[in-house]
Amino acid sequence: MKIFNVCFCAISFLSVVSSISGNNILFFHSISTRSHRSTIWPLAEKLADAGHNVTYIFPNEKRIGSHPKIEELTPSKMVKLMSDFVSDFDINIRLNDKLDEWNQEVFSRSLQFCEAFYDSPEIQKWLDRPGLNYDLVILDILSECGYGLVYKFKAKHVQYLPASVAPFTFDGIGIVPETSSIPDVSGKLKPSELSFMNRVRNTMMVLLWRYGYLDFASNVLPVIKSKLNLTDIPSLTEFERNTSLVMVNDHFIEDYPRSLPPMVVSLSGLLCNKSYKPNPLPEKISTFIEDSEGFIYISFGSAVAASAMPDSLRGEFFGAFRSLPKLKFLWRWAGSIPDNTPANVMFLPWFPQNDILAHPKIKGFVTQAGRPSTQEALCFAVPLITIPIFADQDYNANRLESIGAGILLDITNITPTLLKDSIQELIQNPQRKSRMIELSKMFKDRPMDPLENAFYWVEYVLHYDTSLLKPLGVDQTWYQRRLLDVYAFVLVVLVIVLTVLISITVATLSHRTAIWPLVEKLANAGHNITYIFPVDKRIGSHPNIIEFAPSKMVPLIKDFVSDFDINIKLNDKEMEWLSQAYSRSSEFCEAFYDSPEIQEWLAQPDLHYDLVMLDSLAECGYGLVHKFNAKHILFVPMVVPFLFDGLGVVAETSSLPEIAHHAKPTEMTFMSRVITTLMIIFWRYNFLDFAKAIEPIIKEKLNLTDEQFPSITEFEKNTSLVLVNNYFVEDYPISLPPMFVSFSGIGCKKDFTPEPLPEKISNFLKDAEGFVYVSFGSAVVASAMPISLREEFFGAFRSLPKIKFLWRWTGSVPDNTPANVLLLPWFPQNDILAHPKIKGFVTQAGRPSTQEALCFAVPLITIPFFADQDYNADRMEYVGGAMRLDIKNFSSTLLQQSLHELVYNPKLKNRMVELSSMFKDRPIDPLENAFYWTEYVLRHDTSLLKPLGIHQTWYQRRLLDVYLFLLVAVCAAVGTVVFLTLLTLKFVIRVVSSSQKIKSE
Repeated sequence: MKIFNVCFCAISFLSVVSSISGNNILFFHSISTRSHRSTIWPLAEKLADAGHNVTYIFPNEKRIGSHPKIEELTPSKMVKLMSDFVSDFDINIRLNDKLDEWNQEVFSRSLQFCEAFYDSPEIQKWLDRPGLNYDLVILDILSECGYGLVYKFKAKHVQYLPASVAPFTFDGIGIVPETSSIPDVSGKLKPSELSFMNRVRNTMMVLLWRYGYLDFASNVLPVIKSKLNLTDIPSLTEFERNTSLVMVNDHFIEDYPRSLPPMVVSLSGLLCNKSYKPNPLPEKISTFIEDSEGFIYISFGSAVAASAMPDSLRGEFFGAFRSLPKLKFLWRWAGSIPDNTPANVMFLPWFPQNDILAHPKIKGFVTQAGRPSTQEALCFAVPLITIPIFADQDYNANRLESIGAGILLDITNITPTLLKDSIQELIQNPQRKSRMIELSKMFKDRPMDPLENAFYWVEYVLHYDTSLLKPLGVDQTWYQRRLLDVYAFVLVVLVIVLTVLISITVATLSHRTAIWPLVEKLANAGHNITYIFPVDKRIGSHPNIIEFAPSKMVPLIKDFVSDFDINIKLNDKEMEWLSQAYSRSSEFCEAFYDSPEIQEWLAQPDLHYDLVMLDSLAECGYGLVHKFNAKHILFVPMVVPFLFDGLGVVAETSSLPEIAHHAKPTEMTFMSRVITTLMIIFWRYNFLDFAKAIEPIIKEKLNLTDEQFPSITEFEKNTSLVLVNNYFVEDYPISLPPMFVSFSGIGCKKDFTPEPLPEKISNFLKDAEGFVYVSFGSAVVASAMPISLREEFFGAFRSLPKIKFLWRWTGSVPDNTPANVLLLPWFPQNDILAHPKIKGFVTQAGRPSTQEALCFAVPLITIPFFADQDYNADRMEYVGGAMRLDIKNFSSTLLQQSLHELVYNPKLKNRMVELSSMFKDRPIDPLENAFYWTEYVLRHDTSLLKPLGIHQTWYQRRLLDVYLFLLVAVCAAVGTVVFLTLLTLKFVIRVVSSSQKIKSE
């Protein structure tokens, strides 16, 4: 393994194996080609092999794969419809410009398929089986007819998307599509072609797709009710909202990097088996290619009838092939073989595609750019010539061309010369093959096998309620989700003045605690680690890690942290504290570079780092990134609001509270959404102001000119990865692009064995019914609280004499401390939380504390003070794992009631056990995942992980220019109608008046 130098800078601031009980699982395809089956079939087989009872419904007699443990149903009346529908799938759809007509036909045909499904005798017989029941239904795209089965069996359901997220699916599951930067899947646009008007068109297309889908849905419901003799059934949009999971067949290599919530799981790559060993080709094929310099494989997929192309077009292909006599061409061809077929072309109705693509003589693959074909080409590193025909193929072909995987040709403009030149480019330009090898490595380089991951999440759905995975916008209207009402309000009001100050978070000990397990693992793997942290007091150390505590920073940080006490909240000084943090950031940066240890370190000859990992708001470290010409990763304690725009992400302010604005999702009124939306923009504004102050310091300290040092925003755009300390249990389900990777829970070890408690603590707890642990974290000085407030705590503790209280307390011990309270400056927190006698944890709701409580299933009372603590406390109360108290409205009686509930009501403990199970049940260990992605950055260029909106302006990213244009257009249209109406009325009145005047004369 290659060893790298990694620098960490904190400058400023399901069970893996679950018991199988043999659940009943139904796969249902409606209007589906064989490629839909091929991409999901490995999952069906794995579920059957694991002991689940799998039934598979597919409307095609020609099957790809079979399994002795899978019951297959082929609805006879659907098969006939599918056969007729597929027979129209030929190249002439594209040549005759009938794509729009075909797209519209899909919805209307789906309705016919629904009726045919329930009318098929095989299905009627199956539905009449006594005791027929399913726990889970997995539905293919446009298989809404299957919601009748979901309702009948009272089953959970998973949506399976065989390609990208369909445009009509976004709103159904509460997502706003990134139409400012990602083209519509049904169109022909490339991201580079998204001009203003194309972004308008792109945005409108998604809404039109949704409208068409809802119209289709309204017609499907009566069919379901009629066929199943139902008096009532929920709406299809209600079924959409109740979707447990969405499995989508995409990956950031073959598709654009989208911001998606945790309920959307990739299953791309199921067909790419790393241990695959190709079989020898059939003799007829191997003999045909043995004397050639190489061969090109041609296939337009299982659906497109290439043999139906006009003779003239076929002649263009043949002309190109004849001009390359040293190459052979294998063409999948289902029709009769033309008489004038060139000698170097072999037509067969079927080829062993994976064996063909794995053959050492293959030079390229001519394909329609269907998703399975492109994935197989990526799997075997075969460069492509794409000739898209319909559906998502233009979208796929554009993506592959943009990343250097293929040459895109238009079937309507094919000529022998163009095709020949393209084939020669594949063969003669080594960069084509090299790039495909690089992309293939990235495509196959995963933290977990795609099939294992898909299997894991299906079982997760069977074991848990997945409501915490779903975006909060799922219950909003389409215009609320897009913030159109908020933007309209701002436009009408014109000017809303808000004073917002940015929070510059000092690196407290909790920042180190959260990332330290990853630092140790990288060192244990042989990497050379340097760790910079501005606090003398260390949590953890390692013999193979060089550590620096910049001496001029340490006293500044110590002085700053000494102000972290309860009085910040009590005296309403949160904004003042944030303001001070902001104003001192430049001071922290200067102190870092002026520290003698750092100057001596930087003066070392040949000092080099391959990767620099930066804590939140450690922008001062960009100087090191520049000096070492290193890649960089951000590791952040939560998704901080000023990061969204810097990394090309639009925050979901329509449904998610902002970290510094105290509001629960249930309290997101219209005005709250206005405030949250504007807060994000102002956070960004202040961050940019902060960046301007940092840049001159870095240039001065490292002797750099303006031309030599890029802007902070340029560094943001070049971020390789963001490691974020959040998970959908302790945080809201945020839609994030693939460059964001969760490292939440890396300190939660499943094999953790608690140490015996120190004798003083164990003796204190010996005769107790149980105990409650009280700690406000490493930063908050609890002993600085007013005596009156301390007495409120003591009064509540005295009222529960059979319960002991362990309170982390750094000051002098008060004389009147109750007998059932032990005050100590330090407790072994994990051992305390893992103790069988613990009843609860009173905490400030810092992220590490809530994660440790989730790890050990300890219910919480949260009393937040500043920074992200209100946000965390609200989330934990929202999911049912905590009771939240406000320190400013605090009383002994209120705390006593909460403690009594914590200790004696099992409901809170039971919910925390459930949440803990969900928190720890991961497809891959969080530490292994963070380690994997760190090494991925060292191995690969990560530009394909980044959202395309990263290069847009903040208003383009939010589509404000598009919405403004549409508003002006609507106003102009309405104004024109009103004007013409008034003009007409005026004319009518004049005519009537003239008529009456003539009559009177």
